[in-house]
Amino acid sequence: MKKRTEGRFPSAAFISDCLSSSREKITTLDGESVSISFRTNACPNDPVPPVTRTSAPEKIPKTSLQKWNELICKAYRVKRWHDGEMKVVLRADASSEIGTGHVMRQVALAEELLRRGVEVFLVGEVEGPSWLEEKITSVSGLQRVGQSKGTFDSGVLRRLGASVSAIDSYDLRQPELAQWEAQSSRTLVFIDGPWQRLEGGSAVVPALSDKFAWLGDLRKRFNSVHAGAEYLMIRDEIKRAKQVMLREPPSLPQILVVLGGADPRGPTELIESAMFELAPKYKVVFVGREERTDFVRSHLGIRGRIIHSPRSSFVDELTKSTLVISAAGTTSGELLFLGIPSLFIPVVDNQVENARALESIDPSSVLWPDSPNFGQKLVALAEDSIAKGHSKDLFDARYPKIDGFGARRVARLLLE
Repeated sequence: MKKRTEGRFPSAAFISDCLSSSREKITTLDGESVSISFRTNACPNDPVPPVTRTSAPEKIPKTSLQKWNELICKAYRVKRWHDGEMKVVLRADASSEIGTGHVMRQVALAEELLRRGVEVFLVGEVEGPSWLEEKITSVSGLQRVGQSKGTFDSGVLRRLGASVSAIDSYDLRQPELAQWEAQSSRTLVFIDGPWQRLEGGSAVVPALSDKFAWLGDLRKRFNSVHAGAEYLMIRDEIKRAKQVMLREPPSLPQILVVLGGADPRGPTELIESAMFELAPKYKVVFVGREERTDFVRSHLGIRGRIIHSPRSSFVDELTKSTLVISAAGTTSGELLFLGIPSLFIPVVDNQVENARALESIDPSSVLWPDSPNFGQKLVALAEDSIAKGHSKDLFDARYPKIDGFGARRVARLLLE
């Protein structure tokens, strides 16, 4: 058995030549990857090309040895994921005050992690609309662990045997983050705005822009910050909806109104009043929060000229809509991914940064709830959008491209 080395370590190829073997084994180090391949000799009795020279670096640099050790550790971690031994905790809450966006984001991440054979635990307290509970329970393999809203007991990591975690909450405080980081090999924190005054290892900013001024300060407080539209995570059902829309684009004008799981500013009734003016001309579907008395419907019902639909039919109604009036939270990223012309209304304070990013791209796409003559402006913007026939191509051209691989990128940050 002889060994031939080509190139310099760590970007090198180690070739094992055996005169009595029909295979040539090549181990390649290239950047951040380690690959092993075999070339099969077509004539087993013939030897592979003889070795005429053997060489090896006189001295392997210390940094190269460190790199090699990191790559070997990564290879073992990859094996653990595929063996289903890796356990990940996703920490998020939902309620009428908090909204549903944090949990829905983690559902998208859980779907990706489960595809990789990871054991996933959603830890937190989920209150609010029944449709959210249905969405969570529909994710096969996702395990639930209760933890009171706004509390962050890091001991859950030890009890579950989890070494990796992600936290998506505005209630997280610095001492609690420090405890979680001490208990796990990697903790990923989701950041949505400058009000989250935290510092630590890794942060993800799933937003339409990576140019926010406050990101400069955030990068000083975290070892690594990953920001921009490429980290917006899209759920599987939204990806399937896009395929439906590509096959069967909406043929008739339909306005869909959806404001998410929180509405402390109270624009819902103002929007509904405005939609009454549009209902005689266009089909209007109002997807509401089922816990409100006037939204509870066992089946689709009609009040006046507006169709009220349960939140569970949201995705189905999306595929039929030519204009969507939406909050400026998690749903906005899904709408941009689908390419449906939309008007965005920030209904809670934590949507302000996202709304400003949308407004900087297209001022006519955002309407603030405290705007004078809010209802009249909403009617005018909706009619203008429909009358101009804002097509999917025009809508896509204005906004950053969301490719649907955000959850995959975040999963890699957690696991690699």
